[in-house]
Amino acid sequence: MTYSKNLVLELPLSADADLRAFVQKAIADQVELIAVSGIGAEEVEDELDHWIVFLAKSEADWIVTTAHAPETVLETLETALDFAKSWSGRDYADIVKL
Repeated sequence: MTYSKNLVLELPLSADADLRAFVQKAIADQVELIAVSGIGAEEVEDELDHWIVFLAKSEADWIVTTAHAPETVLETLETALDFAKSWSGRDYADIVKL
């Protein structure tokens, strides 16, 4: 499965979630946004940022990340859709659960 350009990562993560592999695939699929939704979003966003910087081969591989701890997944999805429309003219985002 190929990721869309805009993702909402729904928390909590499963015990076997592999953020490194998730970021590798997101970079390969040219994801533009990962919006993290749920309790602990700031910590997960920080870890995503770490892996993005570590794995990116150039600035073209960078992915925008945002944290939305107090929001529901649907509220975060709305934010991601607004970003998608303003950034690239796309009007879709996918919810991902790891």
